[in-house]
Amino acid sequence: MEDANYLQRFLIAALVPALAAISVVGVSVFYFREYGLVLFVVLPVFIGFLSTVLYGRDKLSRVFSTVFFSLLFTGVSLIAFAFEGAICLAMAFPLAFAMALGGSLLGTLAWTVGKNSLRAFSLLIFLFLPCLLGFESSNKSAPTVHKVVSTVEINAPIETVWQTVVAFPQIETAPEGILRLGFAYPINAKIDGAGVGAIRYCNFNTGAFVEPITIWQAPNLLAFDVKEQPAPMIEASPHEHLQAAHLGYIKSRRGQFQLYERGGKTVVEGTTFYTHDIAPDFYWNIFSDRIIHQIHLREVLAECELTKRAEVFNRQFEELPKLDVSWVSCRALDKFAQKLPKLLKWSGDCSLLFYGGNALRDELEKYGVKFEEKLLPMSEQRFLFVSAK
Repeated sequence: MEDANYLQRFLIAALVPALAAISVVGVSVFYFREYGLVLFVVLPVFIGFLSTVLYGRDKLSRVFSTVFFSLLFTGVSLIAFAFEGAICLAMAFPLAFAMALGGSLLGTLAWTVGKNSLRAFSLLIFLFLPCLLGFESSNKSAPTVHKVVSTVEINAPIETVWQTVVAFPQIETAPEGILRLGFAYPINAKIDGAGVGAIRYCNFNTGAFVEPITIWQAPNLLAFDVKEQPAPMIEASPHEHLQAAHLGYIKSRRGQFQLYERGGKTVVEGTTFYTHDIAPDFYWNIFSDRIIHQIHLREVLAECELTKRAEVFNRQFEELPKLDVSWVSCRALDKFAQKLPKLLKWSGDCSLLFYGGNALRDELEKYGVKFEEKLLPMSEQRFLFVSAK
C-alpha cells in the first residue's frame, strides 16, 4: 500500500509540472519567440517548486529524484513534440537542474504552509509566467557582442598560409571535439574576386557563410563582414530536418585572420565577433566560445593542409604523456595560477605560446619565465606571450 501511494505521488509530482512546463515553453518559443531568463531560470525554479509541493514531505533524496524525473519528462516531451533537439536540451540541463533544485528547496521551506494554499499559490505563479514572458520580450536590450580569439603557430611560409586562409580546398578529415555533436563545421572556402569588396564563401556542412571582404592586407590581415550564414547545427531529433527557432539566434557578425612571422614560422590568429540572443548570456557563452574556437582550429590547421606540422590535443595537459615537440600552446586553464608550475615542469625544454592579460604576465614573472609579449590587434589588454627555450 505504501509503495502504491509513493508511486502515485511520484507520477503526479513528476508529470504535472512537466505538462505545465511544456505549455510555457510553447508560449515562449512559438508566440514570443523568446529564449530568455524566464525560460531557462524562472521556469525550472517553478518546476522544482511545484514538483516538491505536489509530492509532499519526504526524504530530500526522494524529492530531488522526483524533480529530476520531472525535468527528464519535460525534455523527452519537447523532443517528441519537435520543440527542441536532444543536444540543445542536454546543454540546457545543468542550468535547469540547478535552478529546479533551488525551487525544490523553496518548496521544502514552504511545507509548513497548508497544502491547499501552496497549490493555489503554484497555480497563480503558473498563470503569471506568460505575463513575465511578455514583459521580458518587450524589454529586451541589444545582445552583447562576444569576441573569440584563437592563435596557432604553423611551420610554413606566411605567403603559403595566406593563400590557404583566403580560400582552402575540401577538408576530408572528420570534425573533432564538440563539433562531432552536430554543430556546423567548415568543409571548404572559395573567393570571388580579390581585395576589398571580394566575396568569400566559407562552406560549412549546413550551408555557406557569405563574407564580403572589408580589409585585404596580404599577407597579414584578412577581415570580413558576415552577410549570410547557415544553421549553426543539425539537431539530434527523431524528426527529420528539425529547425528549432533558436538556431537563428546565434549570429556571426564579422571576423578576421591576422598573420605574422616569427622565427621562420607563421602565427595565425583567428577572431570571430558574434552575438547570441539567448539568456543567461554568461552560461551559453561557455558553449558558443568553445564551438567557435574549434572551428578556428579546424580552419587554420586542416584547411591549410598542415595538420602534420601542428597537432591539437583537446585534453588537459596532465592527461598527456611528455610529447616530442618544440612548441606547446594551450587554451585558457581553470585555476591557472595553481597549474602553471605543473605546466612549466611538464613542458620541459619546449617553447611556450600563451595569450592572455596582465594577470598571466604577473604569473609568468612570478615563476621566473622569460618571455616576449606582443599586444594583440584590436585589443588594449590582451597579449601574446612567447617563451622561447
